[in-house]
Amino acid sequence: MKLAKYRDANGDHWGEIDPDAGTIRRIPEPFEEWAPEVTVKGPGVLKFDEGTIRLDTVKLLAPVHRPAHIYWLGLNYPNWPKPEDTDASVFFKSRTAIVGPDDTILFPKLITIQPQAYFVYEIELVAMIGGRGLADPKNGISDVLGYTIGNSGALRNNRVTCVGADIMGRSSARSSSAIGPWIVTRDELGGDSHPDLQMTLRINGEVRQKGRTGKMIWDMNRLLYEVDYRSRLVCGDVVETGTCGYVGVQDGVYDPLDKAEAEIEGIGVLRNQVEGNDPYSISPSQRPLGAHRSPQIYPHAVPDEVL
Repeated sequence: MKLAKYRDANGDHWGEIDPDAGTIRRIPEPFEEWAPEVTVKGPGVLKFDEGTIRLDTVKLLAPVHRPAHIYWLGLNYPNWPKPEDTDASVFFKSRTAIVGPDDTILFPKLITIQPQAYFVYEIELVAMIGGRGLADPKNGISDVLGYTIGNSGALRNNRVTCVGADIMGRSSARSSSAIGPWIVTRDELGGDSHPDLQMTLRINGEVRQKGRTGKMIWDMNRLLYEVDYRSRLVCGDVVETGTCGYVGVQDGVYDPLDKAEAEIEGIGVLRNQVEGNDPYSISPSQRPLGAHRSPQIYPHAVPDEVL
């Protein structure tokens, strides 16, 4: 089942979306009540208001429950450099960094004072926790409500701080990342097994990222365990699971007005456009221009077996 968050004249709601029919059925109960039930028993337990709502009369929002937390993992695919025998890299992301389907992605403001930094796209499978907590931390996938698509904007090569990497500056710039267009419940995407889905990201119609979620280094159970061990996962929390490699470019640098399409098999397509203002124009001579200007450590060439 596809579950969407939307806004109408009466506020924000959750509902079952039928994209082909162009309709939504509203779920009247609060998220905290129906999400745990659906996670355990399946979408058949959901109750809806009578009738349907036309999709063209509402605005789809990022399918994120507030005030949930957003976590993201780095270096979770074989094409990225990762020291042997290391733990997963887990970080927080600000909720204000998130926009929804068809919303505009903004360049991070830090670019205007750190012209050596550059802004890239990263397609990710995103898991939403529906359980009230991980009942079994080593089998966390059973507490996943479902999956959606993330296009995580990342600022690379930004300045370090006095205590190390500026992770907040890298991942939490306002309106820099998109999530959507809806959640597909776990039962349709592998159930309690790790999902193996094709991921493709296109920029202006050209494929720029390609991979399979089945190639993650840490599978869903392991990465949820790693997050929960550090900071307890609760209903509504969102986990971005890492990005695959690039195709045809060394690094996926955004240009103004780029049209991004992030597609994951079985879920759908998340579409966004980048703003038209060019922050690099302040110091154009330092602007990275994709493959031949970006640092060689990001990322490794994509082996065929990763695609």
